[in-house]
Amino acid sequence: DRIWELASPAKYTWKDNFFCWRNNKADPGIRFNMNGAVGNSDCVQLKEGAAKSWMDNFLCVPPTSPYTFSWVYSNALRDGQQRDGKKCIQWIEPADPQTWHDNYLCHYPLSYPDRRRHKSVQRRASSVGRAQVCTEDNVDYWGADLRNFRAKNFNHCAMECAKDTLKGCRSFTFHKKSGHCWLKHTPFGAKYTKGKNDLMSANLNCDSFSKLPSWPADFKWAFAGPPKGYTCVKIWEAASPAAHTWNDNFMCWRNDRADPGFRWSMAGAIPGQRCTQIIEGAEPVKYTWRDNFLCVQYNSPYHLSWTFSNALKDRELAAGKACIQWLEGADPHTWRDNYLCNKPYNGAYVSNSLPSWPEDFKWSNAGVPRGYSCDRIWELATPAKYTWKDNFFCWRNNKAAPGIRFNMNGAVGNSDCVQLKEGAAKSPNSHCVQIIEGAEPAKYTWKDNFLCVPPTSPYTFSWTYSNALRDAQQRAGKTCIQWREPADPHTWNDNYLCHAQVYSVDARRHRSNQW
Repeated sequence: DRIWELASPAKYTWKDNFFCWRNNKADPGIRFNMNGAVGNSDCVQLKEGAAKSWMDNFLCVPPTSPYTFSWVYSNALRDGQQRDGKKCIQWIEPADPQTWHDNYLCHYPLSYPDRRRHKSVQRRASSVGRAQVCTEDNVDYWGADLRNFRAKNFNHCAMECAKDTLKGCRSFTFHKKSGHCWLKHTPFGAKYTKGKNDLMSANLNCDSFSKLPSWPADFKWAFAGPPKGYTCVKIWEAASPAAHTWNDNFMCWRNDRADPGFRWSMAGAIPGQRCTQIIEGAEPVKYTWRDNFLCVQYNSPYHLSWTFSNALKDRELAAGKACIQWLEGADPHTWRDNYLCNKPYNGAYVSNSLPSWPEDFKWSNAGVPRGYSCDRIWELATPAKYTWKDNFFCWRNNKAAPGIRFNMNGAVGNSDCVQLKEGAAKSPNSHCVQIIEGAEPAKYTWKDNFLCVPPTSPYTFSWTYSNALRDAQQRAGKTCIQWREPADPHTWNDNYLCHAQVYSVDARRHRSNQW
């Protein structure tokens, strides 16, 4: 992109100055403007105090770009940026006498961002009835279809999606020539494709992507699998008989909202989290429902309470709370009067960035460290003496929730998961990383454990189970965090979770749509 100030004298030779990127890479969307910041973009002012004509020059990127540049105009300021971990590229024009020898554009190191995860600037459309949409012309949101039909026009397509919000409609694609309309249950559909000149696509209520789900409107209970348009946490008790069908029960929230951080535990409260006991006194003791908890981080805005009778529910309602029924009709032990309650809550916007890798993450084999939020890493079948119950993978609690979920019963559907496995390949889901140590005896069931993130997450983890494989990851430019449990004798001393460096990602750019 050419960097040029029209008012500069020709002898300063700014006309042949360019800021460039390799031509075998996707367009980063960088634009220079010599007449103020570009509207609806993230811009940094390119200022040189000694040059009066440079006060209205800006370098801009789309608001969903992974790049967050900073500009400095002295070596002292550059040194400060470098102490913060940033790398700086000098911008120099020797022919300009106005001190253009100490100017730098700076940014944190960023390795191979996936362009599919950073959407182009969307145009707001306010004329579609009460529906607020963000449109993208010549773009296809392929897949994740709810239904399709012939629409009268684009606005008709949008209004039908708005009417189907409770059925899970989150986005749509419109064929400009035929009028065909496809309603979608996932923001941006299942696959995002540019260059489709006959199509126009849009997300519904896109300003809420960075907003925590409101209670109760944005939550839903499901007892027959995850509903379309929602992200869920699985609610189950392994000791319950298969005939009671708890394996397909979920507590869910809209997939166009930020992650609320719900965690389920079927074996006691999760240390370091605020937990609500989920109990049904009529369940026989052998089904172990007395140690089940739904947990949130301590700084969560949700303050949940549980009731197991209509009388208790009425008391909660009288106290100003709103309740969502948890119903499992196949369980005969009075699961017809159980409710999860919370005071009505209008979801707040998430402003914090997602955690940077690796500095904002930490492994702990001795409980939740101070200043961190965590997901517990635990295999229920492992002997207690191996002390996996107090193992956690954590991130700084002043960061947005990264949506990480550990599952000890297979990969999470429609998520990016890595199997923590000895000799593991990528999960067939291509969304999970398997967590396994091949030296563990089969009876301890480590072969179905996965670490998962939403499919639009910036994190694409890889797992290694030897120092040699870790070294290969590091040669490829990744940084690895060791997962170690000294009390487990089955070679848990050379296992690592690895990732390329990621810095201060904007949580609004990564949607939570696991289901």
